[in-house]
Amino acid sequence: MSEKLEIIGIPESGNVLRVLLTLAELGVTDYTMTAIKLHKGEQKELSHLAVHPFGQIPVMKDGSFTLFESRAIARYLVVKYADKGTALMPNTNDLEAVALFEQWASVEVDQFNKVATPLILEVFLKPKMGIPADNKAIEEYTNQLNAKLDILERILSNQAYMGGATFSLLDIFYMPAMTRLVQYEPGFMEHRPNLKKWYLAVGARPSWKVATKDN
Repeated sequence: MSEKLEIIGIPESGNVLRVLLTLAELGVTDYTMTAIKLHKGEQKELSHLAVHPFGQIPVMKDGSFTLFESRAIARYLVVKYADKGTALMPNTNDLEAVALFEQWASVEVDQFNKVATPLILEVFLKPKMGIPADNKAIEEYTNQLNAKLDILERILSNQAYMGGATFSLLDIFYMPAMTRLVQYEPGFMEHRPNLKKWYLAVGARPSWKVATKDN
């Protein structure tokens, strides 16, 4: 009997949530979650550094194979379980579809996440750690994020989802950070009807309810 897939992390982590959303969309339930106590610094212990040299989460173990970085894990799962659930990535034989997928994947990392993550750090994570937020940084990141969201609003006027006409792994990549941002400032959606429509559509998917049930 093969070993169960193991995900190391906590559901409250946005990076771990990307992986859980992917598993939920694929209909994969045969895996185990191994919690790690971030507040006690367990992610920096030698045993964890052996599987993630940067001391972060998530980590996936699939038998003797270990993988870290949430987007890499999500891609791996989509290929491993290609015969299950929702088709989340294009067929590798369709060169143009793959190229467009990677284009929009780069947008999420380089345009959105680079601004969203430091803002989330300031408004959510620093207060949890008892560290004063930098109000000047919050203002700067908010201005930068608004500019990026305006562009996404225009993009979504021509396509229903972040990668095109159909739901894909790219929408999963966006949702954890986007949800945190909306919790912080609901106004991010108020004057962006296309972005709001996308956000509500993805949040209404059964996978979102499954993956966030413990949050």
